[in-house]
Amino acid sequence: MSSTQSAKVQALKDRRSAPNSSDVDTSVTLQSLLDKNQPGDWAETKAAVIEGYVQRTAKKMDGDYHIVIANAANESDRNKEMIVEVTQYWQSAVRDFSEDKLLQLSGKRVRVTGWLFFDPNEEHQRGTRWELHPVTDIRLAGWRSFGLPPSTGNIHSPL
Repeated sequence: MSSTQSAKVQALKDRRSAPNSSDVDTSVTLQSLLDKNQPGDWAETKAAVIEGYVQRTAKKMDGDYHIVIANAANESDRNKEMIVEVTQYWQSAVRDFSEDKLLQLSGKRVRVTGWLFFDPNEEHQRGTRWELHPVTDIRLAGWRSFGLPPSTGNIHSPL
């Protein structure tokens, strides 16, 4: 990857604004990201809101948290999973994105809002290299607040 490509990738990962409703591609679901999983299938200029069950959460060496999401609780097939990533910036910006709270998400049904990003690295087995990265909001089942309050402009509409 060239330094120009690296800079572009890093800029996408480091976004610091929460998406507005006009930024959200409403056709994106967890299943659609698993089905259409090639570069260019989705626009990295758009955001998405996906729902699923947290399989596991892990802090990576760069300080970001990988949260693995699947359509089914206790999914055993890694090809039916995707990664959503909470960056260090969003951890510091959202008090509910503390390490303790993020690690407590395992097994819970969530609704996650974040920017679409195609990860050019193939280091993790998963169903798609499309991610929500960075994650800007997480809601628990029943869609009660876990992350940012509604006044921030994030998407908080019920199903």
